[in-house]
Amino acid sequence: MRNVPNDIVQTLIRSLPIIINNIGRDAERDNLRLCNAVRLTKKIIKRLEKIEYEQSSNN
Repeated sequence: MRNVPNDIVQTLIRSLPIIINNIGRDAERDNLRLCNAVRLTKKIIKRLEKIEYEQSSNN
């Protein structure tokens, strides 16, 4: 597995929720693939936040 720089991960954690929240709800309802992508991305963001928190508390 490749290491990802911390600044990239922090930027994704900060910006992806903003992008997801601004996706039109009508477009999300009409497009099942978009709905699933949003759902999976929200799960991944939670996991990344948990990993980042654990790393910061260990240091």
